[in-house]
Amino acid sequence: MSALHAVDRRAAHGRRWVVLAVLLLISVWGASSILQAQAGIYRWRDAKGVVHYDQSLPEAAVSRGYEVLGSNGEVTRRVPPPLTPAEQAAAKLKAEAAGREEAREEARERHDRMLLQTFGSVGDIKHMRDERLRALGVQIQLAHDRVRQLGQDAAASERAAAQAALEGLLRRRSDIRQEFRADIERFRQLKKDGASGP
Repeated sequence: MSALHAVDRRAAHGRRWVVLAVLLLISVWGASSILQAQAGIYRWRDAKGVVHYDQSLPEAAVSRGYEVLGSNGEVTRRVPPPLTPAEQAAAKLKAEAAGREEAREEARERHDRMLLQTFGSVGDIKHMRDERLRALGVQIQLAHDRVRQLGQDAAASERAAAQAALEGLLRRRSDIRQEFRADIERFRQLKKDGASGP
């Protein structure tokens, strides 16, 4: 009886191994078919415009662009052809221009916040402008006096340096007037937009 029991146990053990092996084969086969389904079918056009379908992707298809189709035939992914050097240069220029525009917009928003936080009215902006121009006026007067004092007796390089300094101050005065004119106009616009906003 015990010998018979031992034979039954070995037979049951052998059957378990067979069942396990079959289950393992089924799961490997299922996994590979799932992976195949996920990989999909590649669709591309050749140089003559003929559409091709295949499970592998030739090098020519990569250079021309291709699509991956799912098991239901729908496009799951589009891969465009690589950019030419000219297209890469154009894309780089476009990205750089977009970056500059974004930086300008951020600077403008910071400047707008500064205007609204610093000044309560146009009169405040004009007051600051006048203070800056008065201080600059003193520097301009000193530079004028320096140019007059040097006269013809001074070295040409010294006169040229004094004249250049004076001209720089005069340009700065013009710039300050323009900057404050723009700030006043922008401040009025921001206040108007804020008053008409929600």
